[in-house]
Amino acid sequence: MTNGIEQLHSCLLNIAKDFHKLCDEYNLQYFIIGGTFLGAVRHKGFIPWDDDMDIGMPRDSYEKFLSLPDSVLPPYMIRMDTGYNKTHGDFPHTKLCNRDTTLVENIYEYRITGAFIDIFPIDGAHNTKLLSKLKFYLSRIYVYGLLYNGAEHDDKLGNKFWVNLAKKLDNRKIYAATNRMLAKTNYSNSKYIGNFMGIWGYKEIMPKSFIGTPQLYDFEDTQLYGPERADDFLTAVYGDYMKLPPIEKQKSHHTFEHLDLDMPFEEYYRSMF
Repeated sequence: MTNGIEQLHSCLLNIAKDFHKLCDEYNLQYFIIGGTFLGAVRHKGFIPWDDDMDIGMPRDSYEKFLSLPDSVLPPYMIRMDTGYNKTHGDFPHTKLCNRDTTLVENIYEYRITGAFIDIFPIDGAHNTKLLSKLKFYLSRIYVYGLLYNGAEHDDKLGNKFWVNLAKKLDNRKIYAATNRMLAKTNYSNSKYIGNFMGIWGYKEIMPKSFIGTPQLYDFEDTQLYGPERADDFLTAVYGDYMKLPPIEKQKSHHTFEHLDLDMPFEEYYRSMF
């Protein structure tokens, strides 16, 4: 890495501020979620060792956001659902990237993007806990199918049978099928909703009332929208969320291979390939 965590935080915060303005302008609803929301409540900003931002959008707002023409975005901003110059991908959500920066991940696939915030669709689960849980486990088939299909480092995935089976399918068809399946249950009519792609699994499926109506929360030097019932939301995901983890766990869950906040990722790509 050629930049520190403070510089990355500043870059991500600028993306979030411009995203917030865009959502206000086009009447799109969003919530900071995951560690970003935990940081807002516990630290009034970033968790000091965190290196990303997570945002959720109800499915209708998410689809409207994706349909906005590129011309309404700030010139530096680009939406990506694969790494640069790739047709395959292993994540069924959107990364909102700064195209004037370079970030390289090399976990399941070698992926070049700009520094990004993750934008997840928030989908309806169902009106009962049982059916919500059934939809969640069904979603795992689609999500892991996409992961196995798009992955380049098969040795990190374990089950060779499922990896080989997934790789026989068309990547973009799996991507489209995953989003169709998730969107099938209407957000507005569901008692339970959630982020089906979140790292906390079924903990991120919860009563819609926990998210409720977006509320503004202090985040660094600005305010961002988050879930209405902060305590219920964060307890569902993290348990005793105000307690700091032990020192040895105060570290990022990402493994960025390369980060350069001064080089556009297209330029980096040309220099490497």
